[in-house]
Amino acid sequence: MLGAIIGDIVGSRFEFHNHKSKNFELFTEDCRFTDDTVMTLAVAKAIQESKPDYSDLEEMAVKYMRQIGGHYPFCGYGGRFFHWMVCDDPKPYKSYGNGAAMRISACAEIPEADWETGFAWAKERARKVTKVTHNHREGLKGAEAVAVAAFMARAGVTKEDIKAYMDANYYKVDFTLDKIRSKYKFDVTCQGSVPQALAAFYESTDFEDAIRNAISIGGDSDTIAAITGAIAEQYYGIPARLQQIALSYLDDRLLDLYEGFQEFRGIKYIDPESLEDGMVLCGLKQMFLDDVSVETFNPLAACLRDSIVKVPGNAIVSEADMQRFREGIKGGIGATFSNEDVITFEPDIFHDEQGSTYFPMFCNEEQMPDDYRDHFTIKDMTVIQCIEMARKKNTTGLVLDPFTDTLEISPEFAQNIEVCYSSIKTGDDHRELKTDVKITVDGLSDEEFDDLIESADKGGTKYVQ
Repeated sequence: MLGAIIGDIVGSRFEFHNHKSKNFELFTEDCRFTDDTVMTLAVAKAIQESKPDYSDLEEMAVKYMRQIGGHYPFCGYGGRFFHWMVCDDPKPYKSYGNGAAMRISACAEIPEADWETGFAWAKERARKVTKVTHNHREGLKGAEAVAVAAFMARAGVTKEDIKAYMDANYYKVDFTLDKIRSKYKFDVTCQGSVPQALAAFYESTDFEDAIRNAISIGGDSDTIAAITGAIAEQYYGIPARLQQIALSYLDDRLLDLYEGFQEFRGIKYIDPESLEDGMVLCGLKQMFLDDVSVETFNPLAACLRDSIVKVPGNAIVSEADMQRFREGIKGGIGATFSNEDVITFEPDIFHDEQGSTYFPMFCNEEQMPDDYRDHFTIKDMTVIQCIEMARKKNTTGLVLDPFTDTLEISPEFAQNIEVCYSSIKTGDDHRELKTDVKITVDGLSDEEFDDLIESADKGGTKYVQ
């Protein structure tokens, strides 16, 4: 579902100003959520509130699409849908517009006991929530196709097999994006946009690439990207960075709807303060080391997704700040200095005998030997930030608590962490990161002070927190 929301937000600024290229900034101040997001969350609410056998799902779909949609009257509805939403007696109106396909992603996200049951229910839910408005066979086909493709992706079916099933049962995609990009135009029908969204998914290499593919062909950009994103999310997962940015575009009402549906489908939200001292992370790490299994891996990956860890390293100061530092310490013992330029942080990269390199993280400072900790500035970083920095530095992997019970985190493990959904509600996380490094000289002995001056004179980086 979040994949559809991201596609909508990213595509919103291109809907009437098409950008036929994959080269663009994903999120800008011109982006916004549209009716695609609002109706996606309304359908999710309808599923959440319906009976276990979905016997009242059609009734719930009408109720919540009208109720939730009514809070956002100017977010881009089509004319006939808007009339349906506000009229006294809402009836289906034989539509085959792509609105049927863009709002359907929640239908594929409910955990079921087995493949057959899940497959059947994904189709059934899609048909029920669609026919209350888009009861034309092409509207029903478009919605069902997206729900089935997303379900198959979530179940681990290969992209090739998804395409084969879609070709045989829904839409045969016998074109490439490059072939249609120059001629493709705005088309709000299911048959004129769902195949293109499927192609954007088929040709993608990851979630972000799928969204860029969808935008690059033009047309009804937000809806095509929403459809593509719904399927790509289930196949690839969504990087945590994109999750966080996208959710910041939702208002409190929509955010509550999103998080409510996440809880409904099994996400257990926690108090962020429970992670502050690193003890929960330490415990889950030990459980995994004692018993490497899916049952211990998933909670550990989810905890790492939301954890703030300790990273040892050195602060790198600009030459201008170094000169100000040299002048400042001439004031003698007790002199202070604060940087004016940005101080960069270089982590202490570990090397093993085979030449592999690892980005070090610690659950808390108690996992660091004193003689090691005292040589470094210790910086608070989220695990997601650590993964991104490790990737930029091209390390072999990351390592958690390298001096105690060590957990090596491979690039594949890191990718699994990145695509976990957060277990902390967006409005609940008030933890602060120590992002600014300030240099203060205070209370040093004569010997320490002389040593610091000598280091500064040589242009070194011996700093005191």
